[in-house]
Amino acid sequence: MKKVVCILSDAFRFDYIDKYNLQFFKESIKRRDCFYAKKIVPGTGFCEIIDYVSGKGTTDHQMLTQLNIKSNWGNIPRNKWLEFLAWCNSIFPCRKIPVLNKIYNQLMDKLILRSGIPQEMVDLRYNVPINILPFIELVESKYSYDSENFGGKENIFRWMKKRKIEYEIDDFVEFNKIFGTNEVRLNNLKAKIYNRKLKDFTLLYIGYGELAHFEGTNSKKLGNVLNGYTNTVEEINILLSKNYDDFVLIILGDHGMIDVSSYIDVGTLIDDFAEEAGLRYFDDYIYFLDSTLCRIWLKDRNNTEIMESKITTVLTNYIENGKDVEKYFDHFKPRYGDIILLLKPGAVFFPDFFNLKKNKAMHGYWNLYDHQASTMLVFGNHVKKGQINKMHLYEVNHYLKKLWEN
Repeated sequence: MKKVVCILSDAFRFDYIDKYNLQFFKESIKRRDCFYAKKIVPGTGFCEIIDYVSGKGTTDHQMLTQLNIKSNWGNIPRNKWLEFLAWCNSIFPCRKIPVLNKIYNQLMDKLILRSGIPQEMVDLRYNVPINILPFIELVESKYSYDSENFGGKENIFRWMKKRKIEYEIDDFVEFNKIFGTNEVRLNNLKAKIYNRKLKDFTLLYIGYGELAHFEGTNSKKLGNVLNGYTNTVEEINILLSKNYDDFVLIILGDHGMIDVSSYIDVGTLIDDFAEEAGLRYFDDYIYFLDSTLCRIWLKDRNNTEIMESKITTVLTNYIENGKDVEKYFDHFKPRYGDIILLLKPGAVFFPDFFNLKKNKAMHGYWNLYDHQASTMLVFGNHVKKGQINKMHLYEVNHYLKKLWEN
């Protein structure tokens, strides 16, 4: 049986190949020595894994964000212990110093667990205010990616099990956590190829593209890192060709990146408008701040229109609008918010519930913008060569299945 290796390359934007002169990829495309989908279009939101695992688009699989507010939030009592820890969190002076922050977080995690917050939520709490953790539920990370509960009957791993296709995802993401370094995971792959111990399908995660969050997309450092990664991919391709008669190597980006120029403190805006209306946090409303999405829930939905109007009036130059955007988010209301606001490219909400520092580049915008797109290259001795301009991320699921049908 053929051996298929898929390297999920986080934030590998479609134009990086030319922008950073990634020679192996560039020459392979020019020689038409691979299958090349120039633009891989993600869904609008923050759940990409479910797209290609399930073969469904966002409005079908209904996973918009990594974390969400529970539907019964209005009936959940506040936890005084977590309120105290949240206060401690607000005054701790050294959270932006990595070494001290790591020690602090390890201690805080132990204290949070004492309140009854489950381990899986503590593991994925990011920068979510500690006092709202009882109100939070996991979305994409609720189930194992090869679980029958993840994405339905078209789940790629469920499909493989039925056909006795052996797979390995040990060096992939697990419950939205990644273990080891990029280099360790790539070396693990090379060792398995060299020793001819590959399973039929191997999926691993490589996160070099994340560097754009901290350096921006025009960074010399990013270019150097991506060139090094490209050389490693070439080495892996050669190693596969020497050890397997029938192999497929897939380099798949999950989304692109867009440089950030505006930072918006929407949390303060929401709280100010709520105070004017006599609304109390937790009792009358609650909100969640992703980097590009602001979601607000109100106990009395009669307040929805006026609050949304006030916020969008202030942020009119930054918020996506129009019938297409409105229609899209109607698919996710009220589960993901009575009010859902999406920023235009170049703007992010900060402070948000994920980051301690301001990002220099971000994804999660309306997916029709070019720089939201990633790319895919497929190598192999029996791969059907060719080029297409665009493929949706969820269509990768169907592409993978066809590899075993040929």
